[in-house]
Amino acid sequence: MTTETAKRTFLDMNGYQWTVIFAAWLGWGFDIFDSLLMNYVAPNAVPTLLGLTIGTPEAAACVAEECARLLGALDDPNLRAIALWKMEGYTNKEIAQKIGRVEGTVERKLGLIRDIWKGQVRSDS
Repeated sequence: MTTETAKRTFLDMNGYQWTVIFAAWLGWGFDIFDSLLMNYVAPNAVPTLLGLTIGTPEAAACVAEECARLLGALDDPNLRAIALWKMEGYTNKEIAQKIGRVEGTVERKLGLIRDIWKGQVRSDS
């Protein structure tokens, strides 16, 4: 495909095609946001929710304890591995490559993890 043909194809897209591209772009953006969220939010959110000073050894211990508790709620070692990789900031695509599956499988497994963890939160309150 020549540069001119590519430009023409790009400029001649209809509204539906632009909507699909926009939705794909949003999906990619949310995937990146989701993979980074835990890394940036948990170290401050958990201590704040528990009334602890951020950055103290006690706060770090509480975050580690809560992560260990939630990971312990996952009986399947594959789900634990996926949850850990997600906490470490891996994207769904990278996790899919690690487990030899498609991204949709990772997304379904992340949904299952969220459902299990939501049950954990409800059962603790």
